[in-house]
Amino acid sequence: MKYVGIGAILSILGVVFSILIWGTEKAHLLSGLIGGIFIIFALFMSGSMGSGDRMRAIFLQQKQKKIGTNAII
Repeated sequence: MKYVGIGAILSILGVVFSILIWGTEKAHLLSGLIGGIFIIFALFMSGSMGSGDRMRAIFLQQKQKKIGTNAII
């Protein structure tokens, strides 16, 4: 819950600074940028952005377990 609070505070500060800098019509820019950076950071840190080689190897392992053989297909 600590990180949710930090994210909420950063979002509120981003909206306030955006309103002060660009006005109300572009108040979403800074908070959206901060949120986007954190989402991209979370993708990389969670490991959900696997390489193609790794994904192919995992798929091959699962396929071999289903068939019940250790031979390379």
